[in-house]
Amino acid sequence: MIRPAFLILALTTSMPCFAGGFGGDAPPTRIPVTAQNVSGVIEDRGGVVVTLKRISWNGEIFVGGELGAGSASVPFERVKTIEVLDSPTKHQRTARVTLDEGTTVELLVDDDLEIFGEATWGLFRIEAKDVLKITLTGVTPR
Repeated sequence: MIRPAFLILALTTSMPCFAGGFGGDAPPTRIPVTAQNVSGVIEDRGGVVVTLKRISWNGEIFVGGELGAGSASVPFERVKTIEVLDSPTKHQRTARVTLDEGTTVELLVDDDLEIFGEATWGLFRIEAKDVLKITLTGVTPR
């Protein structure tokens, strides 16, 4: 027998999946709110270029991923570009992060990781596997 409290908990925790917010194939109706406003340009693998503000990497203002046997994060204020390259690992991509001083670090990221932003015409979301390059142009406090 399913207890009513369990049923209510199950329904309320699954509702955000259907609300048209984060994730899925539906157009974004909201994007994460971050501590800083990050602006830049995203180019997808088809050559479409979108200028955005409020950019976030999986809802965060840093590039995070696997580095060897460990994990690492690079804050956006140090990032100049992020190139998303194919990876030999299934369901993952290599994010080649170029820092503002010119050095690079390569992180392994999930290919369904989401990048969010706000264009002049509305909200934008794209998965890492569809990104060719992200060029960050500014980071300012909110």
